[in-house]
Amino acid sequence: MGITFLFMATPQPIAATQERALCLGACADSLRELVLDGCRGLFAVLAPNLGALRALSAAGCSSLTHIHAPGCGALEALALPRCSALAELRKASLAGCVRLHSVDLSECRALKAVGALRACSALAALDQIGRAHV
Repeated sequence: MGITFLFMATPQPIAATQERALCLGACADSLRELVLDGCRGLFAVLAPNLGALRALSAAGCSSLTHIHAPGCGALEALALPRCSALAELRKASLAGCVRLHSVDLSECRALKAVGALRACSALAALDQIGRAHV
């Protein structure tokens, strides 16, 4: 049985002095879906080695600058649209995500490098609006 973790955003943005990071470890081994949509004060997601994780969404997390999810071998979908502070996806951040076939990076205006996607053999293309697909 899989677990879905839904992190609800507050309607008000978190002040810059109250920035937050979400770190998930071994206690989340059976987590299948992680939804962090709209968490404007969230600056980092650290979710290594979550072998059951199939989908990770952080849509509209405007302060998000870092995502680290290596070893998530079941990850199929990564949705990061409107993450305006996200400047790059480093190779190590998605290492081992061999099933990743859907990546949404639309409206990530600061995004300059997506080196992490080169290691994702299930991806076929990255279209002009920043959405990778098979």
